[in-house]
Amino acid sequence: GPAPADTNRWQQWKPREQYFGRLNYRWALRDWELGYKGEVMHDKITDRGLPRAPYFETAFDQVFTTVRLDNALFATRTWTGSTLQAQAAYQHYSRTRNTWYRDLTDLGGELIDAQGMQDTARFTLANGRMTWSTRRDSSAWDLEAGLDLNYETGTGERIGDGEQAIGDYAAFASVELRPTKGLTLRPAARVAYNTRYAAPIVPSLNARWALGERFVLRGAYAMGFRAPSLKELYFYFVDVNHDIVGNPDLEAERAHHGDLSLTYRHARKESVYTADAGLFLNDVRDLITLAQVQGTRYSYVNIGRVRTFGGSVNAGWDNGHWAFSTGLALTGREDDLVGTQQWTTPEVRASLTRNWRRHGWRLSAFYKYTGEQVAYVALSDTEVARNTISAFHLADANVAKTLWKDRLTVALGCNDLFNVSILLASLARGTLFPGATPFPMTTGRTFFLRLDLQLDAKP
Repeated sequence: GPAPADTNRWQQWKPREQYFGRLNYRWALRDWELGYKGEVMHDKITDRGLPRAPYFETAFDQVFTTVRLDNALFATRTWTGSTLQAQAAYQHYSRTRNTWYRDLTDLGGELIDAQGMQDTARFTLANGRMTWSTRRDSSAWDLEAGLDLNYETGTGERIGDGEQAIGDYAAFASVELRPTKGLTLRPAARVAYNTRYAAPIVPSLNARWALGERFVLRGAYAMGFRAPSLKELYFYFVDVNHDIVGNPDLEAERAHHGDLSLTYRHARKESVYTADAGLFLNDVRDLITLAQVQGTRYSYVNIGRVRTFGGSVNAGWDNGHWAFSTGLALTGREDDLVGTQQWTTPEVRASLTRNWRRHGWRLSAFYKYTGEQVAYVALSDTEVARNTISAFHLADANVAKTLWKDRLTVALGCNDLFNVSILLASLARGTLFPGATPFPMTTGRTFFLRLDLQLDAKP
């Protein structure tokens, strides 16, 4: 008789198959340096559906195939005291969904010929960038100026009206001032034209002050502007691991950013000691973020005003055989959703690496603690509420061995040693739907075997 149907075929985290390829090549000519970089990615996710009533002998399966191709050409021309750099890049991204009607008694199947069951979305991004800069050691100042041109298209049933396009064309310039020994100032400005959003002039200022041989003080201010991408505006991105709907009513982000940091580096015999401390502040209006709409569905929304602020302290030591680093960060967040209540998320990290260079072995371990985080949930088309995600611990470990004169690296490891897969997400007090719900975090503890092959050839 027929084989019994598989009632355990549905999985919360779906089987995934990925392939990657990368090619880099450079030509060194008399006055020019030319280069090409190509990357390809093929991703396949299989969603095996639950057996269907009443006999539980059939099911609907979906296969999601993503292909991304990246190509870029580079050119550099150097003169005495100045350099010209140019880049032309093209990215093609396609995502196909196929829905199958599956007979679970013999595993036969056929594609479903119905509206919405099969579709393909395609995105392309063309980029051209050119920069001219000066570098004169005896001068107290240098210049940099350039163009940055981007044109993005999207087509498919999941794209609003079937086809969309957006262009962003910018010119930028900066001057590097060295008024005194050890002090560098770099004011800059960017002027852009966006085909959908009015872009302002974006200024910035960076400063670097070397305090002796071991300490460096850095500070920066920048005004920010970010227009939504086509995927954020129109893409209907629904598969077994994603359920994201674009929002064509998004506004562009406008922001102010500032940071201040002090770094320390001291080399003593075979050891290098490092440390740094920093503060930052971001003030963003109309922040674009993902918000939970219903169940597992998410959409992009604007948050009226969000301020993030915080600081970090890090330290490290490396003697070539042992390497250790640790750090602490605190990030505060304040928004307009629930009064002016502030949330602070702590983060602690540590890593340890042991190298046996002579024998080609490396052992690494990594740990990270992340405190309660803030996320967002859409209660309606016009109302967004704050959500909190519970704290968690993550740890990874791996061992690697290099072979064939360091051309081949074999690595074996484990990610998520603590098996953190489901967290609790709770709405802020005062909302209409309080309580905690499960929040998928990772696929849980996984083991991997990785082979890296690097081939170098001279023309």
